[in-house]
Amino acid sequence: MRLSVLITRATFADVVERLRAHADVIVNPDDALWRRAELIEHLRGKAGRVAHGGDRIDVELLDACPQLRFVCSVGVGDNHIDVAACTARGVRATWRTLPKPL
Repeated sequence: MRLSVLITRATFADVVERLRAHADVIVNPDDALWRRAELIEHLRGKAGRVAHGGDRIDVELLDACPQLRFVCSVGVGDNHIDVAACTARGVRATWRTLPKPL
């Protein structure tokens, strides 16, 4: 069975294609910020979430999406991810801070 991954914000086409080699990928077609309830609804049934942005990953979201196994963020900072809550549930959390432009 293939994993299902949600990309919550627009990202590079090559990133989407690389993920599609390993998982079923759903992309936010409008690149719109989803309200909390919408985010949780879109994440239900997904194994992973990739985002450019700071959607809060916390106890409430993790409890609502128990099948979630990884959350990946690209952006500035990690304060939107409750690492302890992720660790307690076996969810891998990663983030990559974007470099400053030259």
